[in-house]
Amino acid sequence: MVVSLTATPMMCAHLLKEHVSHGWLYRTSERAFNWVVKSYGRTLSTVLRFPAITLAVLLATIALNIFLYIYVPKGFFRNRITDG
Repeated sequence: MVVSLTATPMMCAHLLKEHVSHGWLYRTSERAFNWVVKSYGRTLSTVLRFPAITLAVLLATIALNIFLYIYVPKGFFRNRITDG
């Protein structure tokens, strides 16, 4: 408790300072990250507008996984001794 009330606020104040300028790598990765966040937001809003279609796609995905689990061969490597 003592650490959370004393050292943690001090470390946060030290680590969470606002940076004035950033390098090219930060700016590039920040643009990429912002693009991912915007794309996710657009996709999420689209999915939330059509809950019935989303549920149908989920159920179809589950059914396809069950089908593939049953019919796809399980052995990736064959035993060379028994194949002769």
